[in-house]
Amino acid sequence: MKQKKVIYILLAGMMLSSSIVLGGCSIHNEQNKAPQTVKETKTKTNVDQNTNFEVPAKSEKQDNKVIMNMELDVQENNFYCGPAVVKTILQYFGIDRTQGQLAEAMHTSSITGTEYADITQVLNQEVFHRENPGYQENGYHVHTLPIQNNSPDEKKNWQLRMRKNIDDGYPSILAVDMHTLYPQMKRANHFVICVGYLADQENEITYFYILDPFYGVQDETYGGLKYFSPTELWSAIAENEEPAYIY
Repeated sequence: MKQKKVIYILLAGMMLSSSIVLGGCSIHNEQNKAPQTVKETKTKTNVDQNTNFEVPAKSEKQDNKVIMNMELDVQENNFYCGPAVVKTILQYFGIDRTQGQLAEAMHTSSITGTEYADITQVLNQEVFHRENPGYQENGYHVHTLPIQNNSPDEKKNWQLRMRKNIDDGYPSILAVDMHTLYPQMKRANHFVICVGYLADQENEITYFYILDPFYGVQDETYGGLKYFSPTELWSAIAENEEPAYIY
């Protein structure tokens, strides 16, 4: 993956993926209701929830832990998780766009949220200067899944893709079910960014780290930086009404 001063190698060709018009992040319920005024805020992923450590320019490996150094933009309303995650990723690549600009470019709607195909198109235009790269070409791709997919092979390939992209400094987007991640919340299709992992002594993934742009899950210390086991995170993808991830 070539982008200005940084060269990344994309993980490609592990499985054929299908790109269809699906969308996410339109949270309509009283429990997750947006406040009248939401200020855009940023949170650096410079700590994890267990130990304090500084993360330099792009990412740092400490033992078997890797977390990308990214600034999270909290979504500005209850259906802007798509623009928020795309803005966060573009900032990582040194590209400055507002959530409003991205919402317009991606046709974000208060009813349907943001379509997966529009997210990949804008990311590919901005980062790779192409709209629809083939699966053997550098670029973002959508991998869609059947609802409640329990295939061990799908889960394994997803983990390999996430780990490879993290090692290469390449953030991925997950479409997850809010209730599965946070049982106190109602079901809603939502976007988060996969930014890191922790592996055990056998080099197996113990946790994935995500950045969640939803204002309702930010905390004073860690902002939107969360961690979940691979099984927990995969369940949140599989139980989503439109399961998919963008890598």
